[in-house]
Amino acid sequence: MGREEDECAQEVLDVVPSVMRFIRAEMRRHRALGLSIPQFRTLVFIERTNGTSLGSVAEHLGLTPPSACKIVDGLQERALITRAVAPEDRRRLTLQITPGGKHAVTEARRETQRSLARILVEVGPRDLAGVTQSMEVLRNAFAGKREHVNT
Repeated sequence: MGREEDECAQEVLDVVPSVMRFIRAEMRRHRALGLSIPQFRTLVFIERTNGTSLGSVAEHLGLTPPSACKIVDGLQERALITRAVAPEDRRRLTLQITPGGKHAVTEARRETQRSLARILVEVGPRDLAGVTQSMEVLRNAFAGKREHVNT
């Protein structure tokens, strides 16, 4: 690794957390009425990893399986997710997002994107193109490395 990589890594470390704080705050602000933050985080996780297990949800949230089960129960009662027996192992249950759950996540993302766009309008066209290009570079660099990420 050279100096340029170190400087770039430092910029990413400095900038990305504040961007993520903004995104998370906006997603939470626009979550479906009545959903707690853990419920919303669970719903987003299940949407990203459709067919996941309760154990994976608990690990993602940093909770015990019984605590995660209560959250999942609440989402299922609201018809935002379903539980199904895994075809490869009948002892295992999988979690899937329903159309209503998908709609809740999509709406929160749409409103968050609008909030981001309001900030980015101040950046200017040339720099905006650079940000877009940089995001594509980062997307490609980190493709396949999602297993190390907790949202």
